Amino acid sequence: MPHDAYAKFQFRFQDIIFGIILGCTVYMLEVAAYFMVTKKSLIVDIAFYFKGTLNFFIFLVSSGISVLEELVWRQALFF
Repeated sequence: MPHDAYAKFQFRFQDIIFGIILGCTVYMLEVAAYFMVTKKSLIVDIAFYFKGTLNFFIFLVSSGISVLEELVWRQALFF
C-alpha cells in the first residue's frame, strides 16, 4: 500500500529532537577543540566565535545533517 510506504519514512518527533541534541553536542565539541587549539581566553573567544553568521550557519547545517543521519539510521533498521 502507498500509505505503508509513506509511513516508513515519516518524521518522528523524537528522532528530530534527538538529532538536534546530537548536532548541538557535536558542535560544542568542535568549539571546545577550537578553544584547546587556540588557547585563548574563553569568554572573548565565545563572543568572537558566535559573532559570525557563518558559524551559526555551520551549526544549523551540522544539526540538520545529524537529524538526517539519525533518521536514515533508524529507517535502515526496518528495511
